[in-house]
Amino acid sequence: MMNYKSLAVGVDGCKFGWVSVCFATQEVLLFRTITQIINYFPNNTIYFFDIPIGLSDQQHQLRNCEKLARKLLPKNKKSSIFPVPCREALRAENYSLAHEINKKVLGVGLSKQTWFITHKINEMDVFLTEHPALCSNIKESHPELSFQFLNRNTPLQHQKKTEDGILERLEILRNYEESAFRLFDEAISKYKRADLKKDDVLDAMCLAITANQASEDLRTIPENPIKDSLGIEMGIYYPVTKLQG
Repeated sequence: MMNYKSLAVGVDGCKFGWVSVCFATQEVLLFRTITQIINYFPNNTIYFFDIPIGLSDQQHQLRNCEKLARKLLPKNKKSSIFPVPCREALRAENYSLAHEINKKVLGVGLSKQTWFITHKINEMDVFLTEHPALCSNIKESHPELSFQFLNRNTPLQHQKKTEDGILERLEILRNYEESAFRLFDEAISKYKRADLKKDDVLDAMCLAITANQASEDLRTIPENPIKDSLGIEMGIYYPVTKLQG
């Protein structure tokens, strides 16, 4: 097991709101809001979220995390990293308006898939804008990328929503946390599928392990992240730890 100097928490969006995983406390928890998550854990907790952090806007259009991250994934997994909307589009009242705003600011429209999670992107953006001191504790990561690198940078063979994909990911997680299977089973038994899907748990578990890596075992995309117009870092964190053997 790893030694925890501070709590490492992985967080993924779900139907209920957010699901968090902390291996140090052996907890899989559901929260409605980001504020509730931050209030629950100690002040020195490190959080890795599967949500865009730091956004392009009319003043600053240099977010390139997704374009660079896709280059590290195989062809059939590249679409798991979707284009991130501009800040102005998040505030739109409906999809049509958001689509037009994004096209005007970034030169590309907005997919319906992205529109459906804009409220979560906006929630994070507003939270960090109101709590800038927490930017050093809250980082962006991506499960598909992290799983690949936790697997010796070997692409996974199965889709995460299939039984084979679930088992494949749990086997990878167990190499880093022996309680992975048990904690997963407990979460699936505890929560309703209408609130939490199996792959949500897997993704949050992956990010919890990624967040717990020592600083020398983490990389960012891009290598030297820049900040957006509000001073929020734009970088996707992923692990480079290699398993022995």
